[in-house]
Amino acid sequence: MLLKITEQEKVIHMENTQGFFVDLLLTGASIYRVGVPDHHGNLSNIAMALKMPGRYYYDPSYAGATLGPVSGRIPGGLLSINGQLHHLSQNEGSHHLHGGFQSVSRIDWQILNVENKPSEISVSFGIKLPDKFEGYPGNRILQTTYRLTAHNCLEIIYEGQTDADTYYNLSNHCYWNLSGDFSQSALTHLLKINAQSVWLNDDKHIPVELCLVRGTPYDFTSPRLIDPAKQENDESLLKGYNNAYLLDDTAAVILDDPQSGRRLILETNYPVVQFYSGGYLDHRTIMEGNIKATAGCALAFEPQEKPVLNTVPPFIAHPALKWERKIRYTFFWDQ
Repeated sequence: MLLKITEQEKVIHMENTQGFFVDLLLTGASIYRVGVPDHHGNLSNIAMALKMPGRYYYDPSYAGATLGPVSGRIPGGLLSINGQLHHLSQNEGSHHLHGGFQSVSRIDWQILNVENKPSEISVSFGIKLPDKFEGYPGNRILQTTYRLTAHNCLEIIYEGQTDADTYYNLSNHCYWNLSGDFSQSALTHLLKINAQSVWLNDDKHIPVELCLVRGTPYDFTSPRLIDPAKQENDESLLKGYNNAYLLDDTAAVILDDPQSGRRLILETNYPVVQFYSGGYLDHRTIMEGNIKATAGCALAFEPQEKPVLNTVPPFIAHPALKWERKIRYTFFWDQ
């Protein structure tokens, strides 16, 4: 197992004995690159990487970033905790998105701990948020730990501590194209989501109704091509998918690229995964190789809590209770 930290570029490189590697950034405690071989043994980065680390402070895509202290949208920027209404920042029209204007995605985290063992490498990042930061209550300490194993797994562990009742919903916004070629569409991948139900959105991407997926373009209970699935006559899918799926199993997502032989399995103890097919990616996002992003060039799967409805979060985090969530990616390739 190899671990290397480049302080100048704030890059942490983790690699196992099979050549599978993950690069992380201090900015946003982000996933920068993920190198996976294809069926010919050719190693390619399959995570959307921006042109340079400095772009992670402002790029609208949130590529690879830790989302928090709350991922997703909170309607009207209003959050009710113990009957008290908190006014959050409104950074997407009248709504609150991914923690606000100065979310943890745009801030340098600190490295808290590094472990390099024969079977795994782990790096823990931490950040402190003061009371009322972007409107949230409580002085909070957030921690994101990445663990790379010898068996081609990347695990993310989120932890939070607070001195007042608050709400957490951290996630990761990595985009994937298993072909490794981000000039090509990822909508040709095969996708399975273990979910019988999905929240339909209004025109501002706010979840409004939980519906069964069976018989609809939202049905990925069996593996299917993403592109034909969204071409059905549904005006809400003109820009692709950006929906919260209520999971039936911890094995949430299976993504396959038959051309390269690569497969990604996402497991989580979150109850929901937000599937975003990258319909709003555009030239503002410039990737490595000076490639400009295009709609559908990469796919994001964001494990989350259930949506905040009528200002009420699905749970409240208390000072006396430890909060923890996990995401686990396992990578396979034909050999």
